[in-house]
Amino acid sequence: MVYSSNIAHSICQDACTTGLILLFQDEDARVRQEVARFPGRLAEESFTEHRDLIRAFLASPAFREEPSQMLRKLKVSALRLPSTLLEPAEAYMLGVDAPQFAAGSRDALHVREFGQLLIRLYTQHFNRGIHDEILVRCMNLFDQMARWRIGEYFDAMRQLER
Repeated sequence: MVYSSNIAHSICQDACTTGLILLFQDEDARVRQEVARFPGRLAEESFTEHRDLIRAFLASPAFREEPSQMLRKLKVSALRLPSTLLEPAEAYMLGVDAPQFAAGSRDALHVREFGQLLIRLYTQHFNRGIHDEILVRCMNLFDQMARWRIGEYFDAMRQLER
């Protein structure tokens, strides 16, 4: 897709951002799947610059259907995670379409990736002394993962004092 390929170029960045935001909501699942690859084109340093685009993506059907690229990008990022990560995590893990776990399934992989990012988000808030709804919402998601008996989260929740 042209917009995804050119998002990093300052000359056409505004047009690409507008185009991508529209395509995140496209009726065609193949289009949404294609534009969900845009995070692979962003340098970590430009995440702040593209904050609105990332927020729009995290709230979109494109992200819910194909979170892999963004989760991978956030996972390797040294940046502080955006609290907007909670909305798609909640939608993915607490929504009507609860993930179906089979050995090595896509849902199981995404929930584990979300879990790693949520632990980081929780730790970033906790270590900065920010005790807000972000911590509570993270804990609710950890509880859900423990209920699903996802190994490392189930064990961690049994040991964690609230």
